[in-house]
Amino acid sequence: MGNSDSRAATPREKRGPFDDEERRILEKIWEELCTHDSDLETAFKVYFWEFWPDADAFAAFGEAMFTVVSAGQELSLPAFAQGVAQLSRGSSREMLKGVFQVGLALQEPEEGLTKEGLTEEGLTEEGLAKALWVCYHLSAHESGASWPVLGEPSALRSAAESAWKHARKPPSSPLDLQDFTLWCNEECPFLPWALATGVQNLLFGKVGLTVPPGFKKFLLPVFEEEMRVAEVTPAVAGGLFWLACTERDVMGALMKRLYASYADGKSFPRLMSQIEGWGGPSLFLILETETTRELTAEEVFEGKSERSSDEKLASCFGAYTGTPWKERNTFYGDSKAFLFQLAPECRVMRPKSTRGREPFTTQYLNTKGHALPHGLGLGGRVDPSDGKAHFHLFIPDTLDGCTGAASSRFFASGALSVRSTFSIDLMEVWGVAKDERARAAALEAQNEARAERTRTIEKARKVDKAAFMGTEFDRSAFLGKTFNNGARGTEQQREELLDRFKR
Repeated sequence: MGNSDSRAATPREKRGPFDDEERRILEKIWEELCTHDSDLETAFKVYFWEFWPDADAFAAFGEAMFTVVSAGQELSLPAFAQGVAQLSRGSSREMLKGVFQVGLALQEPEEGLTKEGLTEEGLTEEGLAKALWVCYHLSAHESGASWPVLGEPSALRSAAESAWKHARKPPSSPLDLQDFTLWCNEECPFLPWALATGVQNLLFGKVGLTVPPGFKKFLLPVFEEEMRVAEVTPAVAGGLFWLACTERDVMGALMKRLYASYADGKSFPRLMSQIEGWGGPSLFLILETETTRELTAEEVFEGKSERSSDEKLASCFGAYTGTPWKERNTFYGDSKAFLFQLAPECRVMRPKSTRGREPFTTQYLNTKGHALPHGLGLGGRVDPSDGKAHFHLFIPDTLDGCTGAASSRFFASGALSVRSTFSIDLMEVWGVAKDERARAAALEAQNEARAERTRTIEKARKVDKAAFMGTEFDRSAFLGKTFNNGARGTEQQREELLDRFKR
C-alpha cells in the first residue's frame, strides 16, 4: 500500500492475532514468568502487581490471568498467548467471556464446591464486583492520577448489583454467561473494551507498541481539576467507571470543571454564570446531605425494612445534558440528555421517545420569567390541569428544597435522591468535550457569551446624560441646581458645563 511501516501495511498472519514483534514480547514475558523464584501462579501475581504496587487489584488480575491461562490445559507459551488473545484480541463474545472468567477466577468457592463447580453454576455478585474492580484499575492506571485507588471491590458492588436487577434474579442466584452477556450488551457495552485495553497497555504499551488497526480502545474520562465528590465517596469513582462503560459520550471525554460548590460557593447566580454559555455538553455530579430513607409502601405494609428508618444515607447522582445551558422562560433540550445515580445504586434514566409528537424538554433554566419557577430543572413539563411545572430533578434559585422525583414524562423512571426533597452537600458541574478541538470551541463560545453579557451590563449601566439637556423642563427638573445658579455662575460657565455633559 506504499507504507514504509511493514507492521502497519502487512495483514496479520493466520498464526494468531499477534504480529512478530508482539509474539517476541509474549515470549519474553513468558520466559520471565517461568524463571521466577516462586511457583508460576505467584509469578503471575507478582508480575502484574509490580505495575501498580498500591493497587491490590493488579495482584488479583495476575491471579485471574493465571486461572484463565491454565483452565483445562497444560501451562505453556501457546496457552499463555491464547489467554492473552481471548482477553484482548478476541471477538466481542470472546472478550465478554473473558470478563466473565476473570470474575469466576476471583470469586470465593462456596462450601463444597470447587472453582470448576462454580464455573458451571455461574457468577456471584462478589465475583463480578472483583472483575469490575480489576477493570477499573486497569483503566485508571492508563488515565493517571485523577482516579483514586479503590482498596476494596465493595466500591464496585452497586455496579455489579445492576446485573442481577437486569436479569431479574435474586442476589443469591448465580448469573450465567447468557444473563451476563445480555446485561453487558444492553447496559454496559464497553466493559470488555476496558479489560482488553488494560491487557494491551500492560503487555505491549509499556514497550511503546501502539494498538493494532481496528482495536476498540477504552478510556476513562479525564478530569482536569479536583474531583472531590469521588474522594469523599469511593463508590462514586466506581460508579463513574461504570457510567463510562455504559455511555459513549462519557467514555474518554475531557472534563473541564465549570462549577464546584466547595470552590465557587453555594450560590445559584454563581452556578449560572459558570455554566451558561459553555458551548458543549455538561455533566452534573451531586452529593446530597445524609438523611433517613423513606419507606416504600410495601415496607410500610409489611412493617419492616431492609434498612432501618433511622439509618443515615446519602445518594450521589447527576445528569448529562447535550444542549448548552442558556436562560429561557421555557423548556428545551435534546435526546442526548440522561439522568443517573452512582450510589447507593448504579442506574441510568434515559429520555423516553416522544415519537415526534412533542419536542424533548429535558432542560430548564429560568430566573427572570414569573410564569414558571426560578431555578434549574431536568425532565420538566407544565401540567395543564393545574398550570404548575413538574420536574424529574429541580434545583431552586435558593439552592434550598431541591426535589428529585421517581418518574417524569421525559425520562425513564428511577429515584435519584434518598428522599423526594434533598439538600446539596457537594455539587460539581463539568464541561464535556470529546477532544481538545471540541474543548477549545466550547471554551471560546463561553468566553464570547461572557463578553456579550458584560457588554449588555455596561450598556444598561450607562446613562445618556446629554438626553437630559433636550428641553428646558429636563434641565430644570433633573439638574435644576446646576442651571438655576445664576447668582454664582455666568452664561458661559453654564454652556461649558453643558458641553461637558454632552461629551
